[in-house]
Amino acid sequence: MLEDYLARKKIRSVKTAKTYRSCLNQWTRVVGAASPDELVLQIKNGQLDPYSSLQSYINHMNEKHNAPKTIATCYAACKGFLLAEDVELSENKLKNKITLPRVFTVSTDRAPSQDEMRRMLDYATASPATKVAILMLATSGVRISELTSLRIRDIELDRPEGSVKVTVQPAVTKGKKRRVTFITAESASLLREYLGERIDNLDERVFRINSDALYSRIMRTIRRAELMTKSEPNSKRYDLHPHSLRKFFFSNLLAGGIDRGIVEGFMGHEFALDSAYLRLTDDQLRELYDKAGDSMNFLTGADSSLRTRVENLEKENEELRVKVEWMDKALLSFVNDAASAKPLDPDKSEKPKRKSPAKSNQPQ
Repeated sequence: MLEDYLARKKIRSVKTAKTYRSCLNQWTRVVGAASPDELVLQIKNGQLDPYSSLQSYINHMNEKHNAPKTIATCYAACKGFLLAEDVELSENKLKNKITLPRVFTVSTDRAPSQDEMRRMLDYATASPATKVAILMLATSGVRISELTSLRIRDIELDRPEGSVKVTVQPAVTKGKKRRVTFITAESASLLREYLGERIDNLDERVFRINSDALYSRIMRTIRRAELMTKSEPNSKRYDLHPHSLRKFFFSNLLAGGIDRGIVEGFMGHEFALDSAYLRLTDDQLRELYDKAGDSMNFLTGADSSLRTRVENLEKENEELRVKVEWMDKALLSFVNDAASAKPLDPDKSEKPKRKSPAKSNQPQ
């Protein structure tokens, strides 16, 4: 019974099926049944009350300080399993006999800073796959499950320079829609180095590990970098984790002046009517993405503000150089004209004529 229920859930989401399995197994242990299937049989035989067993499981999770959202998810999994097995549940009794905790924010996290990104990459040097994965997650906005599903052919690695297009296939996306995003030239360079001779095996997966294994690797890197902290003591989530890299991408592109609808599109989110009506070419999307490209370079050591200052200084220097050259030419021309002019002979120069005194009209 359980496997049939999970198989149906897996059609829509493998992750949801995995979460539901964990919830149902935990519920079984709490009420003392041998298995989820046995639990359902006990309820059908009248040996176990469905409402009290559900509430006891909710109480158990609440005592273990599970987040209200987690408790609600597990409740939905257990309730759905009972309904799938034709256990009659009264909505009125569920409303009056089941009490869920109020939903409030327990776990907090944030996007890493530029310095924290560089620190993570420094500590991932011993694992090229982890280093490349961190860089790609931060500069593309893809989910970790999408990243580990990418094939080499999905990445525009034959592009000689600039940002590189990444095509996320619909089968691996949450919304089951194909989408395009990009990685920086810096990320692409490191990726080519990591792939080596495999770069021509277009059907091969970029990463040879699954998302769970990669998640664990990144968390170990965060721990080694001494960035494993919590803003809230009761939070079960650390401030930084692999999904924080997706938040870094979102924050930096918005700060770079890119329209939110475009950013949401890169990340695979639905946003207003943009997904239905927005039709930009890949080159147009790349041009927009490049507006925030400098803020996502970590290995070069130059951030966008510094680079902008350098570019402005170089422009000013060029303008000054042109002015100085023009002044040098003007001065040289003046000197040459003065040197080539015929000097005056003082002996032959005309002397000013003396004016004769005015004649008087008076008689002598």
